[in-house]
Amino acid sequence: AGSVIQRDDLVQYTATADATSSGGVLRVPIACSSAGAVGNADDGTSLILVTPVNGLPSSGVADTLTGGFDTEELETWRARVIERYYWTPQGGADGDYVVWAKEVPGITRAWTYRHWMGTGTVGVMIASSDLINPIPEESTETAARQHIGPLAPVAGSDLYVFRPVAHTVDFHIRVTPDTP
Repeated sequence: AGSVIQRDDLVQYTATADATSSGGVLRVPIACSSAGAVGNADDGTSLILVTPVNGLPSSGVADTLTGGFDTEELETWRARVIERYYWTPQGGADGDYVVWAKEVPGITRAWTYRHWMGTGTVGVMIASSDLINPIPEESTETAARQHIGPLAPVAGSDLYVFRPVAHTVDFHIRVTPDTP
């Protein structure tokens, strides 16, 4: 624990626990030293130890690193506060579920579906503001479920929090020039 690991672009991580290698592989939990999405990295990202550890190679690759969110923009925060002002809590109305979902870090959009899985159920679909991939991670979905559950009415509906499912659309574009 405490060893500093660095990416090629100088973003640093700190090991949060001690670990021992198993079968030539060393897996250690790390936390980024910088806040926000800058700490997220793809599978196979190259990492090196800043201070070498005796008996360990100084470089390696990371599994996918996720969970970092950038600080909420002022306008996004302002819109959320204004929305909360206009949607005063009503004990489980559709708008309540949307507001509760947006209180979870990483969720900026939510929709409520009454009778989602039949009578007495509520579905809440969540999404992020990422224009490339607005589908949040499973951990964000779990956090939303854990946050909304205690807030939902006791005698209320069964709650289903879910992420959207990506659908690929194949486009066929034919360009026809307007001049010969």
